Amino acid sequence: MVESAANRSLSADTVGPPPGFPGKVAEAVSAFGVAVREPLAAGIGGEEYQIQDPVARLVRAAGDALGLRVTIHKEVSLPDLSVRPDFAVDLSGGRVGHIEVKAPSKSPDPKDWPARSHDRIQWQKLSLLPNVLLCTGQCFALYRNGVRVGRVAELDGALDRAGRSLRPADDELARILHEFLTWAPDPPRGLRDLVRTTARLCRYLREEVMEVLEHERLTRGDRPFTTLAEEWRSILFPRMTEPADFADSYAQTITFALLLARAVGVSFDGRDLPTIGRQLGKQHALIGKALGVLSDPEAADNLFVTETLKRVIGAVDWDGIGAADINAHALLYETFLTEYDPKLRRLSGSYYTPDGLAAAMVRFTDLILKGKLNRPEGYAADDVIVVDPAMGTGTFLVEIVRSVVQTVRDDGAEQSLRHLFQNRLIGFERQVTPYAVAELRLHDLLREYGTDVPPQEMRFFADTFDDPDLQEFAFGRMYAELLKQRTGANRVKRHLPVMAIIGNPPYLDRAHTRDPAPWIEDRRDPGKPDDVVHRPSLDEFRQRSRLDYKLAATWVFYWRWAIWKAFEAHPDEPAGLVAFITPSSYLSGAAFAGMRKHLREVADEGWIIDLTPEGHQPPVPTRLFPKVQQPLAIAVFIRKDEADPRRPAEVRHRRLTGLQEQKLAALAALAPDSDGWTLCPDGWTAEFRPPSQAQWHTAPLLADLLPWHAPGTKAKRTWVIAPSTDVLQERWTRLTNARPGERDDLMKRTRDRDPDTRPGPIPGQPHPASALRDEPAQRPNVVPFAYRSFDRQYLILDPRVVDFPSPDLWRVVGEEQVYASEQHTNVLREGVALTFAPFVPDMDHFQGHHGGRVLPLYRDAQRTPNVAPGLSRYLSGLFDKAVADEDVFAYIAAVAAHSGYTRRFRENLVNPGLRIPLTGDAALWSRAVELGRTVVWLHTYGTRFADESKGRPRRAPRLPDAESPRIRPDIPASAERMPDSVGYDEETETLLIGDEGRVGPVPPEVWAYNVGGMRVVAKWVGYRLRRPRRRKAASPLDLINAREWDYRFNNDLRDLLHVLGLLVRLEPEQDALLGEICAGPLVTVDDLKAVPVLPVPKSHRVPIKPSGEGGQMAM
Repeated sequence: MVESAANRSLSADTVGPPPGFPGKVAEAVSAFGVAVREPLAAGIGGEEYQIQDPVARLVRAAGDALGLRVTIHKEVSLPDLSVRPDFAVDLSGGRVGHIEVKAPSKSPDPKDWPARSHDRIQWQKLSLLPNVLLCTGQCFALYRNGVRVGRVAELDGALDRAGRSLRPADDELARILHEFLTWAPDPPRGLRDLVRTTARLCRYLREEVMEVLEHERLTRGDRPFTTLAEEWRSILFPRMTEPADFADSYAQTITFALLLARAVGVSFDGRDLPTIGRQLGKQHALIGKALGVLSDPEAADNLFVTETLKRVIGAVDWDGIGAADINAHALLYETFLTEYDPKLRRLSGSYYTPDGLAAAMVRFTDLILKGKLNRPEGYAADDVIVVDPAMGTGTFLVEIVRSVVQTVRDDGAEQSLRHLFQNRLIGFERQVTPYAVAELRLHDLLREYGTDVPPQEMRFFADTFDDPDLQEFAFGRMYAELLKQRTGANRVKRHLPVMAIIGNPPYLDRAHTRDPAPWIEDRRDPGKPDDVVHRPSLDEFRQRSRLDYKLAATWVFYWRWAIWKAFEAHPDEPAGLVAFITPSSYLSGAAFAGMRKHLREVADEGWIIDLTPEGHQPPVPTRLFPKVQQPLAIAVFIRKDEADPRRPAEVRHRRLTGLQEQKLAALAALAPDSDGWTLCPDGWTAEFRPPSQAQWHTAPLLADLLPWHAPGTKAKRTWVIAPSTDVLQERWTRLTNARPGERDDLMKRTRDRDPDTRPGPIPGQPHPASALRDEPAQRPNVVPFAYRSFDRQYLILDPRVVDFPSPDLWRVVGEEQVYASEQHTNVLREGVALTFAPFVPDMDHFQGHHGGRVLPLYRDAQRTPNVAPGLSRYLSGLFDKAVADEDVFAYIAAVAAHSGYTRRFRENLVNPGLRIPLTGDAALWSRAVELGRTVVWLHTYGTRFADESKGRPRRAPRLPDAESPRIRPDIPASAERMPDSVGYDEETETLLIGDEGRVGPVPPEVWAYNVGGMRVVAKWVGYRLRRPRRRKAASPLDLINAREWDYRFNNDLRDLLHVLGLLVRLEPEQDALLGEICAGPLVTVDDLKAVPVLPVPKSHRVPIKPSGEGGQMAM
């Protein structure tokens, strides 16, 4: 059971206790005295426990005296507050409050309790409740939201001696019990207050539903609520399989059905929920019937929060709180989700579309309908059927109605709107909350234009991805209205040709496990060539490659459905339009090449509007959706008639820059034929972006020069990584000393690893003899690890606790091996473009997030170079001098491993993936190779490309003594003074570590040195603070960290600052050299194809594996 409502206060006109009630309370107190005297006098058991049940009987007796049917539940859990009051009190109208019992020796004022005591901490949570009776047996007090109401009531007589003679000291106890039991919510003061209250109640109702379902699962006999859940799923949402999903749907449906009922003026007085549902059904048939079905007394009789919801919402004056404004409706869903469950909103990927954005997209597509698809009236044309397959709160449909009104104006507007509503304006939505809000908005808008709501509409409470051919089961007349929704949606999917599909679908990734859609995801039957017409499938997007998993995202599913419905499902009527705003990764990502190809095949024209040229995690003021970190783009594709499969669609591109309001203004003025569009390349799988500058486009890709690459190690748990081997040993000891049953939580169980997993070995590493659950206490296998760029840490390299070790990278470990790290999927805006490490890197090594890939220097431990075959030989002939494969690697370091490269090619790097300008000048080549060897030597802390004769000794690099940073005073080594912050004083060029640690001189350029935006020094120090700056702890082992500043941290910090200082000094030379290279003769992709060095054979894009592992012997 769960708590009832949010902020409430006692009404100013509260009526006092009825005559005779104080006498009845006195009798109940006398009985209470008899019940507690002997147990307390005997001193057996805790005092608090001895008086709990008698207190409950006293409250129940008070309720009887008031003519109230009181139900009391013991130790009710409130998960939302992580607290368990002693009692919850229900009346026939729902939850009325809670009782908290304390020992008679306790003060009735929680302020007197010790600040850090369990009782005081518990009370901090209970004080958030709106109606709490606090009782010590001797005293009673009423609290509302943590504030005491009136005086404390006391009893005359000692509880362990008075017995029947126990009496209230005055009438204060009668007042408290009366006010506690007759409490009623004040009407919400405004729309936000209403949403907060109902969202909280809705959350409690969801928890209550889960409890009822779990109770029925564990008991024998009838399971009416479970049956209701199964029927609901079968009729509306066959893909809904989890009890939590039904609980969420149930709670939201009840809540918003009641809100909708009040919005249309249904009175709740004297009506139960099914009756309210019948009244609501006269105007909103679906929601009214859903309320009636879900509140069926036979199934829902054990729910109490529903009655509290009815009381709270029933007290609302809808017009008085400003909720009748259509703009208020637009914010209702967004506010509700934030209050109800922000995590659920993130998991669903649902975000409210700003009105201005939707209006601009509708305007843009209306121009296309008029100018490109021969519909002079645009959305007002009688044959333009439009679908929003994820309509949410109806924002796009609202803007389409406004567009139609603007087109027809006074010329038959009412008739056009009725026809639009009844036949052409279609929306699918599977969450009842936004569906109900869409109903409110659209009906209010229609009335605003003086048009009655037609009896039939085309908005469906249904799942776009449900198979329309799935057999439907009959559940009787009670479910007829709900079944009609699914039947209507299926008719649209299967039979109704659609001209326009527009919307903002959810942005949920990894949907194949979190929200699967078999109708879309299932592969086609090769024996059924007409299957493309019959259903959409991701097969048309797939490339049969390891990257296909990235297609498992809801927004990709919606793209596939929309393309199919608009262009493929109805061959006799192929003309159509699709317009979506979604993540922009498909514009250039390799995983989406098949999607780009299919769009070019089935469409004639396309327009791409890049809304986030700033890249991943753009500054919040530039975002159209402030909480969305992903880059977004609007795409519009049209098909005029039969598409020519031999001619790819012509796709144009445009970028919008600036702040949010500037982007919206530019979007509102944009037209399909405006100036400023750039044609994209016309290759079938080419990126939906403009061609790069000629020089950039002709330079070879880094991934072609170093053809074998792999992702770094992905442990899936952070406790296996630390800057100190001592910390890793302590964590491992804690794990292996734990009981076998505790190891699940300690290790952090994942899909691929649990304490019983026995994974295969990691090349070159010791292989554990047992599963982790049986592991005895011993030393773990700890190895050096390149955790972040320039940050050398340590890793417990054990296949039982490292999910994806990237074994090929460990197979090629060697004394001369170097690993380059590149960000190849995210836009690179600033900082160094390439980094190097002597140890195997982490998956997020490059910039701490968003992955990347690792390009080793050698393909095996025997130092077979990972360089395009024939490249060194070609360059040797070009320069008339020997060129080693290691020279190619060094040249790449000189060209790309500095911020000047990123600045020079910033516009080109919008399309992720580095290209390397290859000089055709022998002198520039030699300078670059020597400079690059120094760069790699610095990045690897003097362990690679060392050459004493060239000033690169095999030891940690050092600045001249006059520039050497010093730690003064020493960073405190005690646990009490362990630093917990990092900062910088630019005026004194001092690095600040904690309150006392000072390191200098540290030039501003060193402090600002960054890799892809990751500030190296701040990141490095952050991992070594008292509370390390990293992701939230996912295991108790993450909380085991260095207790004091290790003296070895000082040595490593000096090494880091020396290396960065030397790199800062090299950058001007690298930048100038790059300028000379770009201004001189260049070796192009075409040159390398002619040799031929390119394309690289597939055999060279994989590591060389020893015989016995499916590979060849290294030569």
